[in-house]
Amino acid sequence: MSIRLSLSRIGARLAAVACTVSLIHAGGLGAAPLPDAATRVLHPRIGITGLKAPVANETRLNTYVGALKAAGAEPVLLYYGDTVSAADLDGIVFAGGEDVDPAYYGEKALPNVEINADRDRSEMAQATSAFAQSMPILGICRGSQLLNVKLGGSLVQDIPSQVTKPLTHGHGAMHTVTVLAGTHLAEIVGTAVLPVNSYHHQAVKELASGLQVTARSEDGVIEAWEARPIGPRPNFLAGVQFHPEKPDFPSQAVSKRLFADFIKAAGRFAARRAENPAAAPH
Repeated sequence: MSIRLSLSRIGARLAAVACTVSLIHAGGLGAAPLPDAATRVLHPRIGITGLKAPVANETRLNTYVGALKAAGAEPVLLYYGDTVSAADLDGIVFAGGEDVDPAYYGEKALPNVEINADRDRSEMAQATSAFAQSMPILGICRGSQLLNVKLGGSLVQDIPSQVTKPLTHGHGAMHTVTVLAGTHLAEIVGTAVLPVNSYHHQAVKELASGLQVTARSEDGVIEAWEARPIGPRPNFLAGVQFHPEKPDFPSQAVSKRLFADFIKAAGRFAARRAENPAAAPH
């Protein structure tokens, strides 16, 4: 029986009292039924990866929860080993965290690489399921890196030691990125230069086939990517190295537009499944 944190309307009221989200057992959804199809189109259920198991008063993913709720979604916390299914979810966010094991892209780990093998295994499997179901997907920081590796790309293991004349990345540093014209991200951002926050020491090195760079920092580091508008990819597949969900993200207007665009894609996904549930993957 997998356990997940679900922010249903009733759960949201409880959260206001408890200052957290309420626990719902996925295996007991009969007692807490999933929202109807119309509700899920307007308020799609979005999974957030990154937690090992339920913990009382969990707060580590609160910024993701808050950003998704503000965009109109119903966030669902996913734990290691949780199944990703279109019956339960309309989209998924792969959150930030530890480094991805370089073994996944054929390299040995540098001394300062921090690996969480259990999380890697869980999220690689969850990504496989999400891709197979063409589910809308957003990767943030580690999530962006993990998705690129899952699709066949590689990473810069340590920017300070592997990038020539690097900017200061990580620890909440602020810098700008150049957004490439003609990309979907450029449509969302509406400007060629975007100030961002930075909490990483790794980055995408070789971009996986079928993806395209959408933003770079001045030192050449890939700061964002998206699926090329061709081929069998999810209707929203993108990764950003920065953290738009955090309060210190310099442009909250851009953050809101990014999450709103993702939630619209998840709503379209829910609508297609409602129209033809038999054809939807489970």
